[in-house]
Amino acid sequence: MQSQNILCPRCGQDPGSLPMPRLQDEDKILLGQIDTASAECRQNVRYNIDSAISSCIAAIDAYQSTLRSLSSSRNSCADVSTLPDDVLGEIMWLTIPKGDEDRKRLGSLKVLPLSHVSHHWRNVAISYPKLWSRITMACLVSKDLVDTILGCAKSYPLDLNLYWQTTPLDRVARCWKDLSSRRPRIRNLALDSAGLDDDFLLAIFSEINSESTASNLLLRSLTLKLVGPRGEHREKILPIALPTISEFALSTYPATDSAPVSMTWLTVTLRTMLMLKKLTLSGVFLPLPVPDDHYDPISLPQLTELYVVGRMLHLKWILEHVAVPRHADVHLSCITHHHDHERWRGHVASAASIASFLSSRFTSADLLSDAPAYMACLNIIYPYKFDRFVFYRLVLQPVRRLLSTKTRGSDLDPDASIGKLALSFGASTPQYVADVWAALPLERVYSLKLLDGAESEAAWSEHLTQGFVAQACARMHRVEALATRWPPQLLRRLLSQGTHGDPSSFLFPELTTLSLHNVRDEKARKAMNEVVVDLELEARRGPLKCISFPGCDHPDEVVQGLKSEITRW
Repeated sequence: MQSQNILCPRCGQDPGSLPMPRLQDEDKILLGQIDTASAECRQNVRYNIDSAISSCIAAIDAYQSTLRSLSSSRNSCADVSTLPDDVLGEIMWLTIPKGDEDRKRLGSLKVLPLSHVSHHWRNVAISYPKLWSRITMACLVSKDLVDTILGCAKSYPLDLNLYWQTTPLDRVARCWKDLSSRRPRIRNLALDSAGLDDDFLLAIFSEINSESTASNLLLRSLTLKLVGPRGEHREKILPIALPTISEFALSTYPATDSAPVSMTWLTVTLRTMLMLKKLTLSGVFLPLPVPDDHYDPISLPQLTELYVVGRMLHLKWILEHVAVPRHADVHLSCITHHHDHERWRGHVASAASIASFLSSRFTSADLLSDAPAYMACLNIIYPYKFDRFVFYRLVLQPVRRLLSTKTRGSDLDPDASIGKLALSFGASTPQYVADVWAALPLERVYSLKLLDGAESEAAWSEHLTQGFVAQACARMHRVEALATRWPPQLLRRLLSQGTHGDPSSFLFPELTTLSLHNVRDEKARKAMNEVVVDLELEARRGPLKCISFPGCDHPDEVVQGLKSEITRW
């Protein structure tokens, strides 16, 4: 069958026989613009795609570099992976901050990031009970967390640090109830009462002091920071009976005007601590004014360290009412930045008590002979930068003096059974410190160590020419051994005090042993040559028994021509 063309009904022509219509010039221009825009768009899209691909490649390279770095670090820590679990656990334990170092008060929660390092580390962290023994308020936020931590700690004795100044009281009560209901074995307890009301504080003291809890506490260390209670609540606090405790610290906040505990509480509590080795009392820990009631001496036969920071009358009361063993080290401090005359009230009587305490360190046989002597360490310290306030630290170590007939002078026998006395005093009125030093037996100092002259050279330069420090150095005329880290220029200034023509008036005329530190660089050696040679130490005193240079190998240019024995190490 032959096909037929279909004609247009309007014009009667065959559409296939007609020519195609042509584009007008305007249409050609419009189509050209469209083609150009499409090309630019395609080019932009292609550029964006290429940029994205380049960014992905760079990111992949960075990730691969990180992976290579992690792999390298993992390889370098391969030895850690082979450590025994108990050794790795002890290393983790060292990362947990303790005491004041724990600024965020996280306690054992600090071990959580370490438990995420690897599966092995997590197993060690969970299975090592010691890591979960440091409990703070952050560890008691919920009952489930308490259960988890105590479960990991198992029966290991806990270090409990309760600081709740920023914690609501109702939450504090709930946390304490959740913890105490489990009767944990607590080894060290630190309690800060800031933010607590008096009733809740009394409840905590009652809980600590109850017989049922005392058998589970097993306390070895108790630290109390108190700001209250006051009035009738203070009298309701019962003394703590913990005969096995070895460390006890009681401190009050600076704003406290009266003691948060009674005199009876303090004395009875201390009498029960027969195993106490370290005692710290700070702030207003005694009623004001200090009562004159006569108490029997408080015997602490195992005491090795006593720290007292407070008013001068408090220092006096402690020295007179606590039977400090002969072997214990005693640290006394009274530092005021402003005109606080109340803290220094009775400082002359306190100085007499300090001098009497020093005499009591020796036996009656020692006091009848010329044997009692002291090794002293002296320093002037600027506690704050850009502050002219200074405080004075003097340490006196009682020793026995062994007279020697073979050599000039004597030897000191530092008996380990005699404890040292460290005094740190600072006042806006330096005369207070001068009055205390005037009562000390500085004439019996035979060995003197001067510290940190480089850090406070300006203060030393000022005090060596005038004031009670210069008078104290002049009173130490029996010094036979002198050790110092001072700069040579400052040491030369010290030793040149006195009349050059009269050896008897020369500072430290009986000096026989000189220990000089920090003589290392050329400038210091040249200056030290001025000290040793220009001052004519041998000409004034004769050859010394010993001149030592700790930390110096070959200071030959300093000691050339000297007849004294030279020691280097």
